[in-house]
Amino acid sequence: MNLLTISTQIILAIIFFMHSTQSLASQSLILPLKAKLIPSNKLSFHHNISLTVSLTVGSPPQAATMVLDTGSELSWLRCQKTPAAAAPSFSPSLSSSYRPTPCSSSTCTTRTRDFPIPASCDAKHLCHVAVSYADASSVEGNLAAEVFYLDQSNSFDNITFGCMDSGSSSNPEDLKTTGLVGLNRGGLSFITQAGFRKFSYCISGKDSSGVLLFGDADFPWLSPLNYTPLVEMPAATRLPYFDRAAYTVRLEGVRVGNRLLPVQKTIYEPDHTGAGQTMVDSGTQFTFLLGPVYDALKAEFLRQTKGILRPLDEPEFVFQGAMDACFRVELSRRAAPAMLPAVALMFRGVEMSVRGEKLLYRVAGMTRGNDGVYCLTFGNSDLLGVEAYIVGHHHQQNMWMEFDLSKSRVGLADFSCDWPRKSWGCNLRADAGFFFRVIFFNRRCIVISDFSRDSKILLDKCSFSMKDTSTVVLSGTNNRFGFDSILVLGKGLPIWIDA
Repeated sequence: MNLLTISTQIILAIIFFMHSTQSLASQSLILPLKAKLIPSNKLSFHHNISLTVSLTVGSPPQAATMVLDTGSELSWLRCQKTPAAAAPSFSPSLSSSYRPTPCSSSTCTTRTRDFPIPASCDAKHLCHVAVSYADASSVEGNLAAEVFYLDQSNSFDNITFGCMDSGSSSNPEDLKTTGLVGLNRGGLSFITQAGFRKFSYCISGKDSSGVLLFGDADFPWLSPLNYTPLVEMPAATRLPYFDRAAYTVRLEGVRVGNRLLPVQKTIYEPDHTGAGQTMVDSGTQFTFLLGPVYDALKAEFLRQTKGILRPLDEPEFVFQGAMDACFRVELSRRAAPAMLPAVALMFRGVEMSVRGEKLLYRVAGMTRGNDGVYCLTFGNSDLLGVEAYIVGHHHQQNMWMEFDLSKSRVGLADFSCDWPRKSWGCNLRADAGFFFRVIFFNRRCIVISDFSRDSKILLDKCSFSMKDTSTVVLSGTNNRFGFDSILVLGKGLPIWIDA
């Protein structure tokens, strides 16, 4: 889900941590991110942050740029009956490995059970699917299976996806990508089909760079995470307003400064229809609360910021249709006013504290004299017609967010996510026959070899240079092993990644 005035497209460069004795699904993939801000007057509710990854699909492989979405299940590609197309697309007629899914298949009859719109059977007896989003955009087509390549040597066979040949969207940016990769808990999501049981991301609050990681985040510099359990819904239970495949957690309270909002605890719990679930969604920018909680938050925030913030006092002004707690702030200020009370989202077992600059968002192009218009970064989900609490990515900045499907939990910890400014990787073969991967993150290097799963070395204050086409020198400090530099002899050139 998403709703904002700036779309953040995060370009992912893929580097693999290789272990020759393990299956692909048990390895870890770390993806350095870089953001590109795209101004727009009207953007969709579904894709306000677009993490895009370049893959190849089919036989022979066709290039595809796909959006990664933790709020969606079905991965899909824009398909064209003929190879020529104005927008990036996949041509199934050019792939020998393309397999359409018949409507009699168990994939069509049972594995689509979590789709909001039920699958159907078309005139050719193929499984027909449709996906619609909250901004009224939609795509539809047929289920099919294909091979997805993450690089030249690593692939996932028989991935079920939607080959979509029709749809509509009000956002022209949607036409710049080939499709979408779904990462929720559904049976047909990419994360489920690929066999990864854990993934993490970390988004910077400064430049929207960050890291997306598939697999274990077993880094020595990562702080211990605090976990909150995911809400499980029995397979036989069907509630009209409950998304069973979402990352749903238990919201137990909201605190402004030291004051707990005076609302009934039952308001945070889903009702008999499923309305009122709390979803952690990287595809939504801001956080949205059900009306009674939002009204209490707005009143308390206004009370505690009286004399600190100047209210906009324009009853008709509602930012993005759901945010009406807005203020006038001098344009000369480079940061949010000091002394703003933090807003804490109290989940079972862990809190997410929103403070400082993350509390206010400047409305682009809106001024009142020498003042800019800033709005509280919490909105009223009732005004959106959404019967849920949604925790957006703006409040997840500078936090390490882990989604652990094996233990059915979400972990988080404060973390400075702006460290991967520049990253390079190299795939080297040492004289002894071992293969190495080297990840260079702005003065930090991670060296991983294939002869042992635990052969991972971290260098601080790291520099990276090449003597010639086959010799790479990494210099740095490692407290565990006590050396000041490391020399890696390799056969093959580094992979340079502008991230």
